[in-house]
Amino acid sequence: MSQVGCSIFLEIESEESLATDLDRCVRKGAPHAREYRMRARLQFDYPHRLERGAAANVGRVIEPWIPAERSIVVVSDTTVAGLYADHVMRSLQSAGRATSPLVLISPGEKSKTRETVDHLIDRFLSLGIHRRSVVLALGGGVISDTVGYVAATYMRGIDYINVPTSMIGQVDAAIGGKVGVNHPRSKNFIGTFHHPLAVVIDPDLLTTLPVEEVRNGLAEVVKIAMIHDADLFELMEKAGEGLLAPAVAGPRIDEIIARAIRHKIALLEPDPFEVDLRRVLNFGHTFAHPLEVNAGYGFLRHGYAVSIGMCIAARVAFGRGLLTSDTLSRLLALLSRLGLPTEGPSGDANEVWHHVQVVRKIRADHLHFVIPVAIGPTRIIDDLTREEFVAAYR
Repeated sequence: MSQVGCSIFLEIESEESLATDLDRCVRKGAPHAREYRMRARLQFDYPHRLERGAAANVGRVIEPWIPAERSIVVVSDTTVAGLYADHVMRSLQSAGRATSPLVLISPGEKSKTRETVDHLIDRFLSLGIHRRSVVLALGGGVISDTVGYVAATYMRGIDYINVPTSMIGQVDAAIGGKVGVNHPRSKNFIGTFHHPLAVVIDPDLLTTLPVEEVRNGLAEVVKIAMIHDADLFELMEKAGEGLLAPAVAGPRIDEIIARAIRHKIALLEPDPFEVDLRRVLNFGHTFAHPLEVNAGYGFLRHGYAVSIGMCIAARVAFGRGLLTSDTLSRLLALLSRLGLPTEGPSGDANEVWHHVQVVRKIRADHLHFVIPVAIGPTRIIDDLTREEFVAAYR
């Protein structure tokens, strides 16, 4: 069992009395002007518990963080619920928790929509979910993103817990408080930041995943290793295909999950609200999201798109003489051993570039691309050309 803490402190402004503000205003000869300042200190400090068997004993696990009198509503998708919901509900009830009936949505990226948000809000209202209720999001990345967004907006925000059941959820989607849903023109376009009370990570849940979903999550671990941890990259190279069977990989899986979580938290803490868009965590993603939009949500797994995006970024770096052929080959070889794609779908390069430009417009005509210059160091560029992109894509 291990626990990774997340402490984020953001002080907006030092304390000063309102009376002084008003006094100053009058002295400046502006008796009709009034200026009121809002000063607040925001604090995020919550655990990420990594423990085998934690999901089946979640009632016990959450006791230190959530008072017993707070009721809980579990939200999951129909696939995950069939595997784990009974265990989770029994554990909560055995711990004396008041629970609402299980709330379900359809599985998959196509459920990550405003329509699903409306459905969940309607269900919450009919069940009498209130401001002191706690939502438990049981599922993969779609569940943590969508349910977290509902928790952020329902009654102006209620608390939630993430219990990720997929590899991509445990190493990425459930970590960091980014929540939201897709728009037809852009992935994760509708969303906000809403940090959970806790994240409960149980590697035992990975044993029921199809191999495609294990690959899907491992792409995010390769990303973290490529931008922040050369030792983790080497560990993955040595383990290779063995990581695709979590039941067999055992402690190695626990190790890569723990390291991925620690690194993501370390990279998030200085800028929890993405004020600076020049973020190394966007490695691969600036291309991945347009790839997903172009393919149609649900037709290209997120991790697969990230894999292609990393390869495009690495080829751009190689083309500029910033990355050695040996390092490029190591990245391509590791992704290939894990069964992840290294090239984009044929014929789509110019269409994907169009979606990249859509993202550029959303970001006020500023789009930064993270490219690797070795395993660990990266560089951020903002002058990528269509010709470079197309060449790297193919």
